Amino acid sequence: MPAVDHFPSTHETWIDGQLELACASSGHDADAARGALMSHLMERYYEPLCIYVRARALMGLGEPADIVGDFFARSLDPVPFLDRWRVSGMPLRRWVMNAMALHCKGLRRDAARAAQRRDAAADISEVATADTRAERAFDRAWAVSIANRAFWIAHADAESRGRPQDALAFRLHALDELPHEAIARQLGITVAQSAHAYKRVSARMREAVSDLLRQDGVPPEMLESALAEVLALVREASGG
Repeated sequence: MPAVDHFPSTHETWIDGQLELACASSGHDADAARGALMSHLMERYYEPLCIYVRARALMGLGEPADIVGDFFARSLDPVPFLDRWRVSGMPLRRWVMNAMALHCKGLRRDAARAAQRRDAAADISEVATADTRAERAFDRAWAVSIANRAFWIAHADAESRGRPQDALAFRLHALDELPHEAIARQLGITVAQSAHAYKRVSARMREAVSDLLRQDGVPPEMLESALAEVLALVREASGG
């Protein structure tokens, strides 16, 4: 699964744990938990949301980075946001995208000097996004970010196992589309070693993607289909 340069815990053990700390404690522990949740959301979704905003042609409302930054700074309190997500039954990425759709609606109303935000209290789970092109761009950017993160997890794992050339062999084959014979000559290894390196990194990336999907609340019984969706989106983003 090639990583495309763009956009070990489950959500029950990490997100829920941070939410419990944020709600049950006070002072430094609560602030740290709230900050960790916000950092997680920004790290995972900032770039995909910028692409979503750009695809929706909202440039008249500001630069995508400014719109997304404003969303995180003013419109997203991670604790109630994630509490509502947990009972929604929605994938976290769709919940985040719909929240951004609501934010953009508010910006449009503000730009039009509407008297009130008529739909400010709308349920995020009921938002219908008319611009399917922007939604697809968001999904592709999200998948690419997952793939890139999984690659660096696999890269770090190869380094820790004393196999620093594994990740390079993977990139040369997956991204540069070099045959294993050429990679073997370039790296001074055998053709079989190049092929095995590619397989090892691919397998570790699949494991990492599964971990990241679980972190976004994908239940175990849906992991295979979610993994297939990520692969398809990455290929689409690569023009394949």
